[in-house]
Amino acid sequence: MIETDTWVDPELSHEVPRWYHTGIMVPAIPKWKYFTFGGSVGNFEDGGNRTVSKMSDECYFLDIENEKSMNW
Repeated sequence: MIETDTWVDPELSHEVPRWYHTGIMVPAIPKWKYFTFGGSVGNFEDGGNRTVSKMSDECYFLDIENEKSMNW
């Protein structure tokens, strides 16, 4: 959490797994936001090969108000 300088592991996900993306925290008003952009997307077996994927140009942001009400 931003206010307490502690890590939180929320149960959040998109419908499609994403990796190799970039992210940045922004002190937006009235609350912080976490932006993600790009990366590779696709479905694969756990521990399986991720070569069957496509590049993404999508941008998402996460409202970071508190750990109980985080949403994309």
